[in-house]
Amino acid sequence: MNLLINIIPLAVIIVLLFKKQHMLFAGLVGGIIAVLIGGLDLAKASEMFVGGINNMMSITVPIIYAASAAMVSKAGSIESLVELAGRKLKGRISILVGFIVLIQGLATYMAGMGAGNSMITAPLAAAAVGAIPEVIAAMAIVSGVGFTTSPASTETVLAAESAGIDVMSQAAAMRPYTVIFYLLAVGLAVYGVYKRGSITKGSIDKEDKFK
Repeated sequence: MNLLINIIPLAVIIVLLFKKQHMLFAGLVGGIIAVLIGGLDLAKASEMFVGGINNMMSITVPIIYAASAAMVSKAGSIESLVELAGRKLKGRISILVGFIVLIQGLATYMAGMGAGNSMITAPLAAAAVGAIPEVIAAMAIVSGVGFTTSPASTETVLAAESAGIDVMSQAAAMRPYTVIFYLLAVGLAVYGVYKRGSITKGSIDKEDKFK
């Protein structure tokens, strides 16, 4: 019963997000419901809120990645890179997207987390082909598989402890599955772009431009 009560705020947040409400509004509503359910007074709730802000701002790596990605994007570097790659690949932009998905997977596996590098690779994919469902799914697959099987992630450490083995043995045992899912994700991204084409307004989807 307590578990069901505890997930009510999360369920409300998910419902609001599905209704296309802003994530900050959804989080605010979920937080208020959690405070009401927990019976917290205003002082305690304020203390927890300020502490959460401090913890969030102390995680500097994603902040640096986000700032760098914004700077690179504003300078037009992402569009230029996609344009150059499109010329070199003779308009076969699906191959470029496959490489972007693979880079996202490898970076996630090496870092043990997928949030920071997504701020770089996601704009690349978006600039290349737009919001292709298969590409979005492929990015999600490699990110999820990457950080749950990486020897540098907390998830692998917890799984290894539960299984009673060391972290490297756990990562080695999961590596074949990681490779399989990565290949499937790259294939899915390539297929999606090949099937749907680029939906960006740029000219990179016109193969005759690069011939």
